Amino acid sequence: MPKIIIVGASTLDIVSEVTQYPAEDQEVRATRREERVGGNGANTARVLAGLGHEVTLLSLWSRDEAGRRIARELEGIGVDIRHCREVASGSTPTSHIVLSRATGSRTIVHSRDLPELELDDLERIDISDVDWIHFEARESPEMLRMLTAARGIAGAAKISLEIEKERTSIETMWPISGTIVFSRAFAHARGFENADDLLYRVRRSAPEANLVCTWGEQGAFGLEDEIFHVPAFVPPKVVDTLGAGDVFNAGLIDALARGATFPDALSRACRLAGEKVGRQGFEGLL
Repeated sequence: MPKIIIVGASTLDIVSEVTQYPAEDQEVRATRREERVGGNGANTARVLAGLGHEVTLLSLWSRDEAGRRIARELEGIGVDIRHCREVASGSTPTSHIVLSRATGSRTIVHSRDLPELELDDLERIDISDVDWIHFEARESPEMLRMLTAARGIAGAAKISLEIEKERTSIETMWPISGTIVFSRAFAHARGFENADDLLYRVRRSAPEANLVCTWGEQGAFGLEDEIFHVPAFVPPKVVDTLGAGDVFNAGLIDALARGATFPDALSRACRLAGEKVGRQGFEGLL
């Protein structure tokens, strides 16, 4: 199986489900509450491990109970966490999430006081023989250095980049990446009203990359010689959209790593993400 490294965040998610999202200054009672391991990096690693890949996660958390819980859970499902950094001070990143039963949508308040990953963290791993390295784009000057180092050391590896939000100097990362996944929120932040215009603009900087833009209920758009569209897979009921983007990324990486064509990989990713939003959490997804 392909050897995959995921570079991204891990969090403790505190999820409260409500009948419908409350208005400002309104008090409502949660119908369900749970704590689960989350974060883009951890979620993507979880799904890829479940799909049978050899997955190493590069992330960081604090030396507190939340960090220990993340470590236990990921290790228990087969994710290699030996290279994750445990920070002595601060608190493990936490996301307080309100999940609307009426729509399946989620609203997130994120708390973080830890540093970001650095090039030194990546250099502690032997990446010379890995097949795929996936980066969650973060607000850090180290991101470009890490991507550049990965391209130089693991020359044969495929490199993918997830761009969920606007980041400083993000364009400098595009030419290094073989697959780039943009979110609809990023497209809107850049002033684009549709995926086509964003992808054609990015093509100037990344002429050889697989370019993807997810568009919520409309599915996803990809750019090869021209734009193609894969519709969303809609489950009988939208239950929980939390982590759907991470599941999409994992499905895309899994399919491309197994040799699928780009359109087929996009279709599989949409299908898996659709399966995810039709269930609570990740239980039974695979």
